[in-house]
Amino acid sequence: MSKSLSPTRALFERLFDDAAMFPPGNASAADALKQHRAHRAAAYADLVGPLLVHVDRWGEFARAHRQAGSPEVDVVIIGSATAEPAEAGGIRVVGYEVAAPIRSVEADAERSLAVELERRADVELDFAELARLRHSGAPVIAKYRTGGTTPDSFPSQDQVSAVICSAVRHRVPLKFTAGLHHALRHTDNTTEFEHHGFINIAVAIRAAQRGAGIAEASTILGGREPRPLVDEVVAWSAQENAAVRSIFTSIGCCGVTDPIRDAAALGLLPREIA
Repeated sequence: MSKSLSPTRALFERLFDDAAMFPPGNASAADALKQHRAHRAAAYADLVGPLLVHVDRWGEFARAHRQAGSPEVDVVIIGSATAEPAEAGGIRVVGYEVAAPIRSVEADAERSLAVELERRADVELDFAELARLRHSGAPVIAKYRTGGTTPDSFPSQDQVSAVICSAVRHRVPLKFTAGLHHALRHTDNTTEFEHHGFINIAVAIRAAQRGAGIAEASTILGGREPRPLVDEVVAWSAQENAAVRSIFTSIGCCGVTDPIRDAAALGLLPREIA
């Protein structure tokens, strides 16, 4: 974490990976790159992670990058653990993300690899295998999908809680993706889908680190009242923020300003930031 940041702001440092090219946004490579460069120049730049690019759209992205004058940009390649596309000047591949059986994964020793977990109740074997790979030196982390476009895309509180507790128990960093645009658990007014909140997740992780079990962490994930959750986060020390982020690596989000505005509205970030 950057030493110059306040403890609370440091909790959000590079937390929000830019998934503008993915659903539901589905931005063109040119638009995504333009927006990402604007994010990197904004007052909230320290909160934005790399741009996510699917390997199947690399050609489109590389062309857009050249046409934009080859600016410096960090990217994560989705859909491959080993792809080495021709990198134009200015592009730095900083990691990969795949949905694959963990035992089949081959990790680049110098770049992070996020492996998407299958949606099932028992994730202990997956985390045990990821922990084994990490112990052998492979920079692998877990990735978990918390939403989508259908009701069954959203895991239950107990499912997410089980994932969090396993990640903490095995000390395996965890990235979340899909459905986490807002800070607190809520019901979407249009779809009526039940969305998890990224502040709920952060507080549940800290509780698990303090010894909470699945039931207690699940209750935290279901919290809708902002004050208890916000008060908890504000009270964390820099060391506690770092402990949470040692597990909670990032969120893939197609509109990174949405969660930043939410955190600001709760007083966790300066209100003028977004």
